[in-house]
Amino acid sequence: MSAPGNKGSVFAWNAAASALQSGHTILLLMLVSRADGAHDAGILTIACAIANLVLVGGKYGVRQFQVSDIGGQYRWETYVRARVLTLAAVSAALAGVLAVRVLSGVYSGRKSLTVLCFCGVRLVDAAEDVLHGELQKRGKLALAAKIIVCRYLLYLTIFGAVYGKSRSLLLAAGAGAAVSFGAAIALNLWAAGGYGDASGEKRRGMVWSLLRECLPLGIMSLLSAYLSNAPKYVIDTRLSNAEQANFNYVFMPVFAFCLLGMFLYQPMIVPYAKLWKGGERKTFRRMRLRQTFLLEGIIAAVLVLSKFAGIPVLSAVFGVDLKGYETHLLILVLGGGFFAVIQYYAMLITVMRGQKWLLAGFCVTSAVSALFGKAVVERGGLFGVSVFFAVLTGALGLYLRIVCAVKGWLGGQGNAME
Repeated sequence: MSAPGNKGSVFAWNAAASALQSGHTILLLMLVSRADGAHDAGILTIACAIANLVLVGGKYGVRQFQVSDIGGQYRWETYVRARVLTLAAVSAALAGVLAVRVLSGVYSGRKSLTVLCFCGVRLVDAAEDVLHGELQKRGKLALAAKIIVCRYLLYLTIFGAVYGKSRSLLLAAGAGAAVSFGAAIALNLWAAGGYGDASGEKRRGMVWSLLRECLPLGIMSLLSAYLSNAPKYVIDTRLSNAEQANFNYVFMPVFAFCLLGMFLYQPMIVPYAKLWKGGERKTFRRMRLRQTFLLEGIIAAVLVLSKFAGIPVLSAVFGVDLKGYETHLLILVLGGGFFAVIQYYAMLITVMRGQKWLLAGFCVTSAVSALFGKAVVERGGLFGVSVFFAVLTGALGLYLRIVCAVKGWLGGQGNAME
């Protein structure tokens, strides 16, 4: 961990990195919507949603497990080799999905290439995440955050410059991906100095052991990414690009809550892991309850703010008239708040090594979304999709709170729920 005097700096850099890594989609959407209207904006939103799935698939849910592995169950080299395998698997899956969509006529070749470029940026995120997890575990989270800030500022600058001149989403996405890839190699190779040679000792058995142990987290992460963007997937191909763009403008507060979760929870993993491993259950519970109350207060405040200023602000930011979406916005904000609660309790349950219980909740919720999402949008339209999203995230958040509380009570009696 960083020295106490550096905590403010760590938090600030991590907040900036999270703001760029998660919030860059909002900035890109603002640029594209003002420059070219709804067509490119609709393509961009679904491309970023697919890219987010690629990101979490490549990361395999390992980051929180890796950082909370303070006892050294697995070596850093093992985490690197496992990440190479997950990146290869998700890349193959992405290629297959895009090929099917092009051959079936759902996507044009140009749209498919555009999606591929946005996914390339997220593959870079997933690749460097394994190094950043090691940096965080060694008390250098601020260094990892600085790398992300530098890389994303370059990416956004190049994307904006190319799109502003060419008005080509594909060309801008390709140029941005290339710059992001080059910057990642340079910055992360420099930061990795002294952390061992990941191509050294062969321990294949340990790699597969790690992948097996984190399988519930990997599946859960994919399902989490699916749920956080479920309305987008439900309306994709069922509504025009323009309709999708308008809905996604209103959907932006959900991204804000995901962003909140990233920079608030990431620095907490090691302290929570030490408390849990050290058997300090009462302190662990007090921290959990205090953070939960803080989250609930933030959700209430954002709901009030959205009621009075949400639609005017979003309309001004994106340059479109969003009147008529006031109720949609409030319901989606509530759902986004529930999703922030889900992120927090998923982190806690990972620290408590309750991956199987996480997986069960995400599987059931995702299955309900997949089975009934199409019917909801056909019968209830965008309003129905908004309510459906809020109900699903609220139910899952409640389930995870119950699991966390029960595991906390039983923690001193062994692994009763493992």
